[in-house]
Amino acid sequence: MTEKNKNANVRQFAPRRAELQKKVQGLALDSSNVLQKSYHAKERQEERSITDVMVFEVLRTGHVEGEISPGKRPGEWKFEMTKKMKGTREVGVISILMQGDCILVVTAMWKDM
Repeated sequence: MTEKNKNANVRQFAPRRAELQKKVQGLALDSSNVLQKSYHAKERQEERSITDVMVFEVLRTGHVEGEISPGKRPGEWKFEMTKKMKGTREVGVISILMQGDCILVVTAMWKDM
């Protein structure tokens, strides 16, 4: 049995919410760790008037909400972080933690819409 076949049936366990949140917040402190961003995310941010500054604030100080699910590749995790913005509404940012060392922003949205 090859190494690839041995790992084919191994189920990955999602990281704990607090651990993922801490990891993302730490990575987001250095903007070079955030892959800005998918074409979809750019369109949605523009359409919804959500700025890059808001996205970074959510990633740096927000909270993981909802399900943490596996990404397309091993070691990737899809998640949502949210934060109530000062003087405004709550913003949600859907992202993928890629191989534990960078973040891909998939989309951003107002949570009360």
